[in-house]
Amino acid sequence: AWTPRDTGALTGASPDEYMRRSAMLSFGILRTHDAASVWPPLVKDVAEWLDASTVRGFDVRPGNALDPSAATGATELPAEALAMEQTLLPRALERGRSLISNHPLLDPDLHLLGDLLHASGSVVHAVLLRAEGRSVGALGVHWISVPRPGFERRNGFYTYLENAALALALALEREDRQQELDELHRAAYTDALTGLPNHRALERELSSQGLAVRRLTLGDVALDSRDALARHLAPDLAARG
Repeated sequence: AWTPRDTGALTGASPDEYMRRSAMLSFGILRTHDAASVWPPLVKDVAEWLDASTVRGFDVRPGNALDPSAATGATELPAEALAMEQTLLPRALERGRSLISNHPLLDPDLHLLGDLLHASGSVVHAVLLRAEGRSVGALGVHWISVPRPGFERRNGFYTYLENAALALALALEREDRQQELDELHRAAYTDALTGLPNHRALERELSSQGLAVRRLTLGDVALDSRDALARHLAPDLAARG
């Protein structure tokens, strides 16, 4: 059984030690600034903490679509475990709460899958990562023919999970804000009709090279047009004497 690192004994860690380890792991993951970097340590920590055979992480996209993000443990799952995960995760997202295959109130249409998993000593847990009232990620946690850990360990785990969800939400928020800034930048420096860099982009480029560009006024345009016309007519007027 896994116990928090740096606690000395390999077994019998106290609830306080699990909470201390939760705080240490939370501190590390909350300092992660992009979503892609949150997932690898998250699935690893969950697998170690819960003695899980496999942990699979999923990004939650608009419409509750799920995109695989990171995984650890066994790469091949029994068909019934994979089917249970694929069924529980969408239902968990729809209901806004985590679901588990061995729950006594499991949906009736899943009883057969649940019985197959129970017969092999396996459990599938669809875990939601929720922050600010929404699901920002999801985990498929699998115990394949191995027992789940006791409640004393899970208390610290759920504290860590809340902080991991917050870290993921903050990272996604930063990415959204950066995308908005990039779109504003493109709008400011691109001609809407042609899609080419506009006059502001030219000024910015010249300024970065220590140069400057002078804006033309209507008077400049009129003067340039008059001079161009005079140059065009000069040979004809000279020929007429």
